Amino acid sequence: MAIQSYQNKAYDDSVKEEIRSIINIADIVGRHVALKPAGQNLKGLCPFHKEKTPSFTVSPGKGIYYCFGCHKGGDVFNFLMEIEGLSFPEALQHLADEAGVRLAPKQSAQHSPDYDNYPDQGPKPSSAISKAEILSINQLALEFFYQSTRNSKQAIDYFLSRGLTKESIRDFKLGFAPDNWTGFLDFAKSKRVAVSAVVAAGLAVQREDTGRIYDRFRNRIMFPIFDMAKHPVGFAGRGMTADAMPKYLNSPETLLYQKSKILYGFYITQQFVREQKSVIIVEGYMDFLSLFLAGIKNVIATAGTAFTDAHARTLRRFTPKVYLVFDGDSAGIEAARRAISILAPYNFDIRVLTIPNDEDPDDFIKNFGPKAFMELLDAAQDYMPYIINKTVHDNNAETPYGKSAVLNALAPLANALNDSVVKGAFVKLLGEALSLPQDLIFKRLKEGPQEPSDSRKMTKDTATSYFGSIEGNFLRLLIQHPEIIAEARKFILPETFSDQFSGKLYSILLTSFDSDARLATLLGNVTDEETQRIVSFAYAQEAPVVDAREEMVHSIGRLQAKYLQKQIRDIGEQMRREPGNRTVLLEKLKDYSTQLKALSDN
Repeated sequence: MAIQSYQNKAYDDSVKEEIRSIINIADIVGRHVALKPAGQNLKGLCPFHKEKTPSFTVSPGKGIYYCFGCHKGGDVFNFLMEIEGLSFPEALQHLADEAGVRLAPKQSAQHSPDYDNYPDQGPKPSSAISKAEILSINQLALEFFYQSTRNSKQAIDYFLSRGLTKESIRDFKLGFAPDNWTGFLDFAKSKRVAVSAVVAAGLAVQREDTGRIYDRFRNRIMFPIFDMAKHPVGFAGRGMTADAMPKYLNSPETLLYQKSKILYGFYITQQFVREQKSVIIVEGYMDFLSLFLAGIKNVIATAGTAFTDAHARTLRRFTPKVYLVFDGDSAGIEAARRAISILAPYNFDIRVLTIPNDEDPDDFIKNFGPKAFMELLDAAQDYMPYIINKTVHDNNAETPYGKSAVLNALAPLANALNDSVVKGAFVKLLGEALSLPQDLIFKRLKEGPQEPSDSRKMTKDTATSYFGSIEGNFLRLLIQHPEIIAEARKFILPETFSDQFSGKLYSILLTSFDSDARLATLLGNVTDEETQRIVSFAYAQEAPVVDAREEMVHSIGRLQAKYLQKQIRDIGEQMRREPGNRTVLLEKLKDYSTQLKALSDN
């Protein structure tokens, strides 16, 4: 039996036994598995692997579970740690709260070596209110907001306009905070809850200047936020008026609610994520609901916060693949970049989907349906070309200075990649995008970001880097040996180059050659100072060549091969984006592949 060890000597064994005696393992397992009686035990489909015939057994009398298919088993602590990805201290605290057992460590937690060995404990803020009290108040708020919906035509109209049904409103406990300064406060007081406790739970606010206390959420659609055990730990409220500030208002952080660890909807979608071995991450609450209700259930949303390292660690226990579906505006692009920088070091297979016409997932699902969304998802771009292309575009990488800026921007991500194969693939794509040799990029990554002390040194370094590339080496050869240009231009066009800088310089070189075969006008035809320095460097640093024509033929072959490889990659991406054009694109792909094969055979 594969039982995960969870010994933690910071707590008395008697406390663990007390929790086991109070908690019915069938209640905990039953939140994740549909259990049916089987003699003295209960049976259901295993949540840890796919199966059609139930082989997962729970024994309430013995307090254990076991799967005869994947051989996972243990007690209630093991189950919670496995299904929700918790550490033992987290599972212990969770079950203690549910059982109403107070944890009394043998020694102060901050002095316990066992406690210190467990990650993700986070700060232990002092508070006059316990987790159990906050949870109780949140339960009251959940009931109040949900019941308030019935009395608000405005809220009902909003839900209906967003395509939500009564069943979905009920299932997700969506609610409404009335446009009243003390609506929930009055309700809480009627339940004999102290006003100070409501403030401490984050559902009311006290002004510092006047001491006045009022509801935090007013005239807002309410989205309750649940933890993995389906406890309401916080709320998000969307303003009902166009001038509501902010548009979305979240609960403050409490002992229960820590934004950096909560993923909206994961309490209900975790099993779908595990089964499908992928997760779709969206930004908005309505984006989540639209996808889920459309049958796309391996989805989560960031709960009013940027994606965090804690989120990545949680997801890594459930899936190796992540789809980022963020808005196409600047804020959405930046959010995708941040998420990539956090997810990539954990070796996730990351895909990025940008929905056409800057629509969000909610609108797209309503306009085109789930099938069209899944087709888009299948064509989602791998994160490597996505983030490289965005960074290249932002830094004018047709110039050596721009290339250096791109390397500075992407160095932290590249250096964080732990898998050597993945890192090698990233550097290869980066080299192709910048027309720089891979060994130079690896060298630069080791050196770290470059801050030039003077412009002359920077020019020399970047020029050396540029002329070490396939494109740079070819152009320097033509500059130093203009007698081979007439033959070279028969095989290489400006469009052959993979970067704009090289294509532009080649065009200038051809124009200069047409007016003077000795390239006497080349520097005069260059208008920007940086390119003038590059050309000057090519003249000044003559590279020894035994046979210029033979070197030219070799360089032409490498340039053509690189061009064809890029075309093949681009068509592959286009085929995923445009499945309707697959036949035409496939013909192009075959043509380019044939040319590349013929080139390599020569």
